[in-house]
Formats: sequence, C-alpha cells, structure tokens
Amino acid sequence: MSRIKHLVAVAGLALATVIPTHAADRGEPYALVRDGERGTSMTGDSADWSTIKTLRKRISGDFLWFRDGGKPYIVQDAGVLARARKAWEPVDKLGKEMDVRGREMDKHGKVMDALGKDMERAAAGTKPDEAKMHALERRMNDAGKPMDALGKQMDALGERMDAESRTADKTVRALIRKAVDKGLAQPAPQV
Repeated sequence: MSRIKHLVAVAGLALATVIPTHAADRGEPYALVRDGERGTSMTGDSADWSTIKTLRKRISGDFLWFRDGGKPYIVQDAGVLARARKAWEPVDKLGKEMDVRGREMDKHGKVMDALGKDMERAAAGTKPDEAKMHALERRMNDAGKPMDALGKQMDALGERMDAESRTADKTVRALIRKAVDKGLAQPAPQV
C-alpha cells in the first residue's frame, strides 16, 4: 500500500492528511485551487506545490490543475469546479474542527509546560521539595486529562477526514476524466 498526501490549507493553517491508497487507485496528482483563499486541496507530491503556487499567481480565478499522461492541465469550467469544491467541503469542515481542537490542545500544552518548569524548580537543589513535587504531579495529571480527551477527539476527526478525503478524491478524479472527455481541460501555462 502506498500513501499520497492531501494538503488542505484552512484558515491560513496548513493541515496535511495522509490518505492510504493502492497504487492503482492513486492516479496522477491534482489540485483544486481557490482564488482569493488560502485553501488548496491537493493530492500527489509536495514537489508539485511550487508549480501550484506559481500557477495561482498567473491564473485568474479558481482552477483545477492535474496531470494526465505526465502533462499538466487546468480546468476552469464553473460546473466542474463547483462539484469539485462540493466534494471537498466535508474535508474542509473537518479540517476547521481539527484546527479548533489543535488550538485547545496548545492551550493545555502551555499549562503542562509551566507545570513541568515548576516541577524542575521543585526538584532542583540538594534537597528536593517532595510535598511540592507530589502536588505538582497531581496537577499535571489533572491538566493532562483534557489533553487525552482532545487527543481522542482529534484521532476520531482524523479518521473521518481520511474517509471523506478518499470519497472526495474519487469524485474529483471522476470529474477530471469527464472534463478531459468533454474537452474542458486545457494545457496548463508553462512554469
């Protein structure tokens, strides 16, 4: 089983989800690029990211970039783009939920860091303050419980994102095949 990456930039934060796929299902890379947003849904390889960034500057409006037979193409048909955006909506929504949980996790992490520093100070010297260390240990255990719960929530969200990503990927690949068949794909500008 090989892996491909789906990069979703949501609210200015890059979130990478690894989607397990069989090599035969993977196909060639593509990216759904949204004009005026930082969001891009992409499968493939990070080597294509610089190409996408350059094309984003050169192409006005949303576009779907992909390779077919190793050659790069774009589609700017409004109907194809609307269906592709719709396919990725559940993933984008879950990505935003993941960002919220991540920010909550960061807050709890800062509390844990501060308690850890307090613990180091209590343990310093020739005679550690055992009572203070035990009190800090209890506080750290209590402070860790929300992080454990958030971690479980994030794991569940990650699993949902993987499933939704696979569904979106299949949908967009079918849209690409139809766009090529209907003559809606045009060669991408040279980068």
